[in-house]
Amino acid sequence: MPKLMTSFQVNAATVQWLSTGYILVVVVMVPLSAFLIRRFSTTQLFCGALTLFALGTFFCSIIS
Repeated sequence: MPKLMTSFQVNAATVQWLSTGYILVVVVMVPLSAFLIRRFSTTQLFCGALTLFALGTFFCSIIS
């Protein structure tokens, strides 16, 4: 954690929240990805992921 605190110039509490959030996202995405792979084709999943990425990038550019 000290390396992350130094790299991002944040305090220990922020690094702990970020690591907890990351672990929670991984815990949710593992079973969800298995469900999505069974339900949708690879092309549909790729297009959906690309669309979500583009929307996220757009919203982040507006906020910044």
